[in-house]
Amino acid sequence: MHRLRGWPLLLILFSSVPARAGADELWAGHQILIGHRKLPILGLLETRTESFHLARVERHGDRLLLHQRTCRMEVAPVAGVHVRFLPEGVLRMPPSLIPYARRGERWEGGPWITEWGEEDVDGDGNPGATLVVEAPICGGTLHVGAASHASTKATEKSGGLEGEMRATVRHRLLGASSGCLRLAARDSEETVAGTFAYVPVPADATCESLLAGSWPVRAPEPLSTRPASSRRPTPRLR
Repeated sequence: MHRLRGWPLLLILFSSVPARAGADELWAGHQILIGHRKLPILGLLETRTESFHLARVERHGDRLLLHQRTCRMEVAPVAGVHVRFLPEGVLRMPPSLIPYARRGERWEGGPWITEWGEEDVDGDGNPGATLVVEAPICGGTLHVGAASHASTKATEKSGGLEGEMRATVRHRLLGASSGCLRLAARDSEETVAGTFAYVPVPADATCESLLAGSWPVRAPEPLSTRPASSRRPTPRLR
């Protein structure tokens, strides 16, 4: 049975800090995060999560403050296992508060900490955040707590930002719908990295209105973060 270790990177996207009124811009964001987990028999596998954000932006000279909420997440299956948050739960998650400071020609975000325990952060009546697991042998739901430490570096582009993100994520299993999942999932830690991009959108835009059409921004495709020690040498052509 494969350990379900490929999904901690999902958990860096939320915090319990409430958004404030008075933001002077609205940005749509897209983020791609890549991680790697070693599974029995299968070896090292790549994990990938795409997330779509809406952020209210406050400008304070050489500083920005983003009040960000997540609109949707798409998780690539790993070894035939599909993992997803409840769609309605994602929209209920409290926003993240992300500070940026200008450093020359670049902007640096964070570091910021996101953490939750047994509180029901997605409003479904269960502790923590609920994940739905679809697998050929062992499926059901998991309830998880999380803690993450994240930072970004970016440059200005198209009126917004584009850059790279890195985070360390720890998650804790709070409950599972079956004994099979309780055995397959466990507490873990993972380092993930990837890319993101933001562009301005109309002030009356919402998650629902943007998701109904074509999302207005796409992050650059990240380079593989596969550890160098695990890469096979490229064969030479004769």
